[in-house]
Amino acid sequence: MPALVYPVLEEIVFRGATQGLLWKTRLAALALGPLSGPNLLTSVVFTVLHLALQPTILSLGIIVPSLVFGYFRDRYQGLGPSIVLHIFYNAGFLLIFIRAA
Repeated sequence: MPALVYPVLEEIVFRGATQGLLWKTRLAALALGPLSGPNLLTSVVFTVLHLALQPTILSLGIIVPSLVFGYFRDRYQGLGPSIVLHIFYNAGFLLIFIRAA
């Protein structure tokens, strides 16, 4: 269940609300290649907040998938693609840990 619920909630809060609001600021004019300024800042915030919940190395590893989720949110102007990707990403990790146990 967490592999489904958390990605949906996180995408609504981070890619929907945070990244969406940042598109209304000066950050919208910034980009690093295909990555928008709003995506970059949202991904940094998302990663930093994960530092409180998990070990540093795992938290830092979140920046790359976060940027990918944000890219798809920007590219398709909606949360559907980023939610689906996030669910598959979390489910993959869950399966890895279940098999390792």
